[in-house]
Amino acid sequence: MGLFGARNSGLKIAKGEYIMFVDSDDYLEPNACKEAYEQIRKNDDDIVLFDRYEYVDETQTRRTVNSKLKFLNNYKTGESFHFWDIKGKFLNGTEAWYKIYKKSFLDKNKIRFPDVAFGEDVSFAWEVITKANTFSVLNKRLYNYRLWAVSMCSYSALSCWQDVFVSRHIAYQTVIHSDHKTCFLIQFLPYYINSVMYWYGRWEKIKGFCQKGYYDKMRALFRELREEYRPLLDEIQESIDDYQRFNRISDESWFLYRIKNVLQIFRDRMINRQSLSDE
Repeated sequence: MGLFGARNSGLKIAKGEYIMFVDSDDYLEPNACKEAYEQIRKNDDDIVLFDRYEYVDETQTRRTVNSKLKFLNNYKTGESFHFWDIKGKFLNGTEAWYKIYKKSFLDKNKIRFPDVAFGEDVSFAWEVITKANTFSVLNKRLYNYRLWAVSMCSYSALSCWQDVFVSRHIAYQTVIHSDHKTCFLIQFLPYYINSVMYWYGRWEKIKGFCQKGYYDKMRALFRELREEYRPLLDEIQESIDDYQRFNRISDESWFLYRIKNVLQIFRDRMINRQSLSDE
């Protein structure tokens, strides 16, 4: 069934007015459900966002880094807002679990998780963002996200890497068919490009990872996006983590890309050796 199936089954049998997701290895603060419930009832929002702690399993400590709300500082008052009204960046992750949802909203819009093994949250999150009427922020850390010493990312790289593209393509279709397409494209395109490049960089050194297959798909996607949205991408290039690299990948074949990388590594080593000898 997988995670997407378990979540969809839960949504199907749930009887309550509101939905929260908690992964099996994570946990909530003692009053999390009560506080989230009170906030979403206060404004009758479709969604309320809250923040998280990171719990490091290896050291059994938790930390407050990497806020999920860091781009929503102007909306931390608890008042309702529309995502399509936000001019600056608002997204810092697409996970399903740092939110409380009105179940009737999810059911009315038939929002469910897609049949993918990796990245099932992505299209779900963008359906929520583009179809919800109002959101609000509960400026508290209510969720504890566990960081394991051994990650599942290596397994995903070998067996599920194509889901990176599948999940984001589903989300892209949601965005371009939304009532506020232009607004959401300004937010979605940098996320799309950044996340695809991120997972390539995260996985490229894993033994057995299909580097060429991933790169070829990435290049084809970037060429398509650049052809369709070049003026817009030039306008929002500061939101793209490495716009030069995006253009470079769009233009270069796998073979040329690898040759340039090898030459760059060789140059870096020569510079390091020269620096050491000068010392």
